[in-house]
Amino acid sequence: MEPVLNSAQEELHQALVSANAEIQVLRSTVAAMREQMEVMKAGEQQRIQHAVAATSDEVLQLRQTIGAMREELEKARFSEQAKIQAAVSTAHEELGNMRTTVQALREKMEKQRIDSDDALQTAQASARAEMKQLHLTIQELREALENRHIHA
Repeated sequence: MEPVLNSAQEELHQALVSANAEIQVLRSTVAAMREQMEVMKAGEQQRIQHAVAATSDEVLQLRQTIGAMREELEKARFSEQAKIQAAVSTAHEELGNMRTTVQALREKMEKQRIDSDDALQTAQASARAEMKQLHLTIQELREALENRHIHA
C-alpha cells in the first residue's frame, strides 16, 4: 500500500511544485502588467484586471485541488492505520489463544506426570508386597523341608 501513498505524495508534490512555479510566473506577469498599466490607458487596465481575475480563479482551483488531494491522502492514511490496528488486534488475540493453549497443555502434562508417578509407586508397592509374600513362602517351605529332614 506504501507505493500508492508515495505515488499520491509524489502527485501532490508535483502539483505543489507546478502551482508554485505557476504562481511565480503569474506574479511576474502581474508585476509586468502593473508597470504597463501606468503607461497604458484605461482600456488596457480592464484587460489586466481580467487577466488577474483569471489567475485568481486558477489559483483558487489549484488550492481546492490541493485541499482535495490532502483530504484523500488523510483518508488513505486513516485506512492504513485501521488495517494496522486490526492486524495488531488479531495478533494479540492469537497470542492470547496460544498462551491459553500452552497453559492447558502444561496442566495436562503435569497431570499425566502425576498419574504416571502414582501408577509407578503403586506398581512398586505391589511388587514389594509380592516379594515379601514370596520371601515368607520361601521361609515357610524351608522350615517345612527342614522339619521333614529332621523327622525322616
